[in-house]
Amino acid sequence: MQKRYFEDLIEGEKLDCNNIIFSRKDIINFAKQFDPQPFHTNEDAAEKSIFGGLIASSLHTLAACKIYELGIEVLQLVLLAPINL
Repeated sequence: MQKRYFEDLIEGEKLDCNNIIFSRKDIINFAKQFDPQPFHTNEDAAEKSIFGGLIASSLHTLAACKIYELGIEVLQLVLLAPINL
């Protein structure tokens, strides 16, 4: 795979990866630790946001997609499981 930089991205470009399903609990737990925006952590606040409901963090979806791309199941368990710091 050719190395790419931010400047190489094209507006509207899509990243293909396997189907990934996150539960509400998964979304909220990940966001509380790594991206604590109200539309990721609070369903009431999320409904009032421009998104109209709870959404997964882009960090969460990118990490999950990358894990599947690499095919490393152990990392999936470590990175996507709740972490108690």
